[in-house]
Amino acid sequence: MPAWNRWNIRCLTLCLFFALGLGVVQAQDETAEFLLISDIHFNPFGDSTFTRALANADVTEWEAMYKNQFKDGLVSSYGYDSNFWLMQSALENAGSEVEDPMFIIYPGDFLAHEWYSQYIACFGSNDGYAAFTQKVIAFMGLQFDKYFKGVPVIPTLGNDDALCGDYMIQAGGLFLKQFAETWTPYMHLPKHEVDVVRDDLAIGGYYKRSIPGMPHHTMIVLNTVFMHPGYPASTCADGEPFRGMQLCDKRPNSICELRWLRNELAAAQREKQKVWLLMHIPPGLNAYSTSQSGAAVGFWEQDAMDYFIRLLEEFPDVVQFSFAGHTHMDDYRVINYEGGELLTKIAPAVSPIFDNNPAFQVYEFGRKSGTIHDYDTYYLNIGRSGAQRKTIPTCYFPNAAYVDADDWEDEYEFNDEYNQQGLDASAVTAIMQNNADRQKYGKFYGVGSAKVTPGILAQLKVYGCCVVSATPAEYSVCN
Repeated sequence: MPAWNRWNIRCLTLCLFFALGLGVVQAQDETAEFLLISDIHFNPFGDSTFTRALANADVTEWEAMYKNQFKDGLVSSYGYDSNFWLMQSALENAGSEVEDPMFIIYPGDFLAHEWYSQYIACFGSNDGYAAFTQKVIAFMGLQFDKYFKGVPVIPTLGNDDALCGDYMIQAGGLFLKQFAETWTPYMHLPKHEVDVVRDDLAIGGYYKRSIPGMPHHTMIVLNTVFMHPGYPASTCADGEPFRGMQLCDKRPNSICELRWLRNELAAAQREKQKVWLLMHIPPGLNAYSTSQSGAAVGFWEQDAMDYFIRLLEEFPDVVQFSFAGHTHMDDYRVINYEGGELLTKIAPAVSPIFDNNPAFQVYEFGRKSGTIHDYDTYYLNIGRSGAQRKTIPTCYFPNAAYVDADDWEDEYEFNDEYNQQGLDASAVTAIMQNNADRQKYGKFYGVGSAKVTPGILAQLKVYGCCVVSATPAEYSVCN
């Protein structure tokens, strides 16, 4: 056989070998998509007459009532939470961008800011308050189900998701019981998980569940409102508050929860499961408060943060990724600990109350490995020139501002924009070490909002250092 033929055969054999091998890898780690959408902060209130009509109607009638009352379809503008049209616009456009998501991750804050005050302004008393709040949660579930029929939604709760007030979610309280009852059906849990998840969610607002389509992964959903320094001092409820644990008598709810987390991480380690974490308030430093005070300010109370880092060190190969919301901005937090590193992806918000543009993100990931291959950010530019703006008073906000909705746009794709090969802690650290990439991060932080970007770029060192510094000590040496 001529030498060139032998060479061609060898080349062909090698090509087939690598092609088949690549096919096996791809089959073993099939790529899928999920939707990350957060902080809708749905504000259902109109004037008193309309809002009272909502309270007296079945939630299945609400959509038609909104469309009849607000025919112009204007969405909330900067400084206000999401009205009906903005929530629907976000869900409808998300449904068009990711037609078959494996699941949806929702990092918290269903309800609008100043929830109780708005209710009182419309109704004059707190009669029917809890029932109306439950209807609002039920209506949001119907909206998710309309655009993502049968797709599991994995939620956590935010600091505004409470009857008592901001940062006052009550362990074992009425809101948690109502939320668990109302929302569990939209989580589309395996039958053997339904009762456990519903009960745990009703007790503490945190739970674990299998991740749809990912047989080797578990989602542990935390209630990090308990971790916030402003959370009212309290102890665990009498009895055994958390399934499978002894009573944490006279300890803050945060420590009870973190002890529960330790048990779940130990179980995941024994069962050879990787863990994704979902929370509302992220771990690490609060960049806005830090920029205002000049000293590092943590999102969590220090004892809770220290405990969390110790858990990561104790189970370094278990926790793979983390998702959060709360800030309304497109952001990250990296925790470097002995034995590893953890990235928390902070989701941008739908609500534009902090002058950010509304946004959601679509992620590509490996179903077996759990690695995040890439993500795309889509946004609605409500600050564009030429937009029609209008004031429509509500019971509580006499100057509530609205704008006509334009098309949602693809803002950026992570890998293309930052020249990366996937989203993880090392990639984000590299971005913060590169001046050009840090500038991009500053531009994307407020999702292209001209009201946010200049201030972030002026404080870019502070914001960049808060991304990669988990503690005040790390921040003090960041440059």
